[in-house]
Amino acid sequence: MTSSPRSRALILLAAAAALVCVGAVAASGKKRKHRGGGTVLIASDTAANPNPDAFWGRNYCANNSRVQQITSGGDPHPTATGAPQGNSDFRRLTVFDGDNSFGERCELGWDDLHSPTAFYRPGKHRITDISIRLPPNFPLGAFTWQAVMQMKSVPNNTTGTPVLELDAYGGRWRLRQSLSRYSASDSRELWSAPAKLNFWTRFMFNVRYSPQKKRGYIRVGVDLNGDGDFSDPGERSRAFHTYTVKIQTPGPLSDIAVGHAIPSHLRAGLYHNSSIPCPAPSGCSVDIDNVQVLRP
Repeated sequence: MTSSPRSRALILLAAAAALVCVGAVAASGKKRKHRGGGTVLIASDTAANPNPDAFWGRNYCANNSRVQQITSGGDPHPTATGAPQGNSDFRRLTVFDGDNSFGERCELGWDDLHSPTAFYRPGKHRITDISIRLPPNFPLGAFTWQAVMQMKSVPNNTTGTPVLELDAYGGRWRLRQSLSRYSASDSRELWSAPAKLNFWTRFMFNVRYSPQKKRGYIRVGVDLNGDGDFSDPGERSRAFHTYTVKIQTPGPLSDIAVGHAIPSHLRAGLYHNSSIPCPAPSGCSVDIDNVQVLRP
């Protein structure tokens, strides 16, 4: 039976409330009740604005033509508040072999301490909802790193992999974390779920941002079957208590004091190993829509 948009919105809100509750399942395995509170919308991009910079600040693509606003076929989910998007728009980002914007990438999100997407400050708890579709020209069968969303440190002296990222490769969505709170050249996989092409997949990232393992927290919800909730088997990761931002190290940049936690910013699009073929005329694309950041 097909559910109405209103009922799907209510189901999604109920799932969101469940994810916001940190540690909802006790160590004994028994369910614990929590009183849910309201959330406050901080920012939203439903791709209605032809200029993505109003939300994202800038892009990192070979040129601006790699970022398209397409006005039909967008994500059918309601927004994270339960309200309808009010449009069918989405953003498509494409890379081709040889593109080089600090690597083979086409991403939205300004890498700056004052970026409009620098939402993730130490000590803050934020919920980020984002819908991603992998078009037929996306190389999902590749077996090497391929990020479609990053929570990446703003400019600092601590180099290497982003503290948190969502990848899509080997037929799966993969939540990955940098191997260290400091400089690191690789990441570990925390969680994965099956991915498929040409299907809007809705994600919720419930994160408390801290460089300390005891204070940092992340849990992911994913609507794998498009039914408007994160409640089906395999649609929620376990709760990870771990570091979720990095720590500044000595070096030339001084906006953040050495030893202090580094804020992160949101990026979305495609950044991958340049060995993955993306030949003309189609290249490799990712579709992004219905992005909200909320304060619990």
